[in-house]
Amino acid sequence: MTYSNPLLARWRAGEATFGLWAMTANPTQGEYAASIGTDFILWDMQHGLVADPDLAGLFRSVLGSPVVPLVRVGANDPLLIGRALDAGAAGVVVPLVNTPDEAAAAIAACRFPPAGSRSFGPNRVTLVTGTLDPRIIEDVACIVMVETAVGLANVEAIASMPGLDAILIGPSDLALGLGLAHDDRGESHRAAVSRILQACRDHSIAAGIVLGSGADARTHADMGFQFMNVASDVGLLAAGLGRELRAARGE
Repeated sequence: MTYSNPLLARWRAGEATFGLWAMTANPTQGEYAASIGTDFILWDMQHGLVADPDLAGLFRSVLGSPVVPLVRVGANDPLLIGRALDAGAAGVVVPLVNTPDEAAAAIAACRFPPAGSRSFGPNRVTLVTGTLDPRIIEDVACIVMVETAVGLANVEAIASMPGLDAILIGPSDLALGLGLAHDDRGESHRAAVSRILQACRDHSIAAGIVLGSGADARTHADMGFQFMNVASDVGLLAAGLGRELRAARGE
């Protein structure tokens, strides 16, 4: 059967997807997450403790499971994007995209000629797709982040770029870009989030947002978001360990 990217298929069907944001390079964590119905794991190379040599092992931990492996690369750089995809990422998140031209550069880095400029050198990606056909290998999710005032001003044009699959909101950076405190989720922030969501709807691409709980993810899914993390690995560890320590100390 011909390979089809399961994340893209679900977004195009209008479904919401829920996953884990991984700040650490722990393959065992991926195996456990894959066993409980996680839709995707996004390993963070921008702010997380994940490096290029870690990727193959991390992706191997979910090979053969329904979990879709994603990577947030460190920058809008075709080398970083191409290496993540060649290692087997089913999609990349590109941070700090502010203009349609920057979005076009990210898209081009995900697609082979003539649609893009990605260099042909598939590594272990063929273990997932089962082919060397460029048209199948490039069936990856190109996701850009809108998280600044400039990006917000250009979001309708960014969302209209052919080949873009989703926009992911970085809510804390967006708040800072709007001149707010990093944790301000007040009226002006909500208006900005709504504008990004509407731009995605208008151009039939998925809208995503970085979150910290399943309850928040449910709320945003009901709003129309399709791409949300329900937790982060370090957040779960800190919250769970803190809870148990307080119980142990009778606090």
